[in-house]
Amino acid sequence: MKKLTLPTLFLISFGLVTMANASSSESPKDIVKNCFRDIIQAEKWDKPTYDKYFSEDYIQIADGKTLNYTQSQEHVKTLKRDYKSIKIVFHEIVTDNNKVATRHTGHVIKNDNSQIEVDVMAIFEIKDGKIIACRELTRLVKGNKADEDIGSRY
Repeated sequence: MKKLTLPTLFLISFGLVTMANASSSESPKDIVKNCFRDIIQAEKWDKPTYDKYFSEDYIQIADGKTLNYTQSQEHVKTLKRDYKSIKIVFHEIVTDNNKVATRHTGHVIKNDNSQIEVDVMAIFEIKDGKIIACRELTRLVKGNKADEDIGSRY
């Protein structure tokens, strides 16, 4: 166990420093999960939040289509435009150093209140606390065929 100094114990006892803050920053797994919470599931597009999670070098390959940083932002804006809400349910999350693999389902309500469901398998790569790459495969499980491109539309 890490030895704590008297000043650190004092700050912890008054709630000024938590053990999480004293030891390290977010794990790659937390970065990915929080990104989905704060960006994909969020009600509105927010560039500062996007920039918190994604490197300017970000590349996304979804179903064989490559999106760069700017195109990925447009993708998220398109999701916000075309869909009323997106709820993500993670089934598995596996980490290996700076890589995070997920199998998750997006439960989506479109603006016309119809619903779609999409299964996603993705591998994220994290560098310096930001997502630098995502490689994913999506499969429309429920909904209109026009929504098959939900993973890469922009």
